[in-house]
Amino acid sequence: MRVPLAVTAISNAQAGYLLWCGTTEREWRIGAALALAAMSLGLYCFGMVSNDIIDVRRDRYLAPNRPLVAGRIGMNEAWWLAGGLLGLGLTGGILFTVEFGGGWASLLLVAWTVLLIFFYNLMGKFVGAVGILTLGLIRFFHAATAQPSMGVLWHPLLLMDHVVVLSVVCYILERKRPHLGRAHRWTVGLILLGLNLLLIGGVATAIWWRDGWDDLPRRMGLGGELLWPGIAAAVFAAFVFATVLALRQEEGLSNRGLVERQRRTGRKLMFFGLLWLIVYDVAFVYGFLKL
Repeated sequence: MRVPLAVTAISNAQAGYLLWCGTTEREWRIGAALALAAMSLGLYCFGMVSNDIIDVRRDRYLAPNRPLVAGRIGMNEAWWLAGGLLGLGLTGGILFTVEFGGGWASLLLVAWTVLLIFFYNLMGKFVGAVGILTLGLIRFFHAATAQPSMGVLWHPLLLMDHVVVLSVVCYILERKRPHLGRAHRWTVGLILLGLNLLLIGGVATAIWWRDGWDDLPRRMGLGGELLWPGIAAAVFAAFVFATVLALRQEEGLSNRGLVERQRRTGRKLMFFGLLWLIVYDVAFVYGFLKL
């Protein structure tokens, strides 16, 4: 279930909800926060469990210590667990949209998140570039569910960009297959840039359609509020650069030893990088709401 990392999904949605309440003068409600927490926990852990169910045959050769392969949990129990987690996630998402004002926009975003989880587990992860971009989009749509008006677009957008770039770096360090060549990396970068421009342009157009061009940068949140998230992103980028540079300067290791060191570093960097999403959440809430 990877419960420790499920905390990152819960944090993303809670920060999005706080930003939505703060930018729309909406009343924060504990029921809505609990519904979002249930949605985040359910969908994240469902994605992890269903991933292991789908991969059970491959894991017999590549990861024999995983719970299903090692026999610590049976397939029937795993299926029931996956179904229960999906039910929890959908119930939380529907409660937020119906009972607490999320509306049809939130419901559509929940549906997209679930579809992308299915797509990633069934097909996307087997095509490196496609899987990496899908992971970023899952983060985007999940976080956006909590603020369907996209009042602070930069929050889900930064989460998406962070996950995609982090996944590329760790994919290369862990030497995953299929190989992510230079052309594929450029493809990921160009598609990510296109997604950013498309989403920013879409939100700007919606604001213009509703309120006109007057003071558009302020209404899009382009101000000092972005200082803290920017600092958080810069600190993590410096950390990644230093980590990769240290690996390149390793001496006295055999080729096999260096490869194993890179793979361990990639796994640790992915874990730490996902936890860093919580830092972004705190930075956005502080920057925009000054709590």
